[in-house]
Amino acid sequence: MRRHPMTWTAVHLALASAATWFLLESGALASTVLFSLH
Repeated sequence: MRRHPMTWTAVHLALASAATWFLLESGALASTVLFSLH
């Protein structure tokens, strides 16, 4: 596990960016749905 710190760092960064993108996309989608319902 300790032999590839850069690989784990890249994986963590990818997961963090994916989570952030997912939150932003879901938030925008929810806002669009709420706006369309109103």
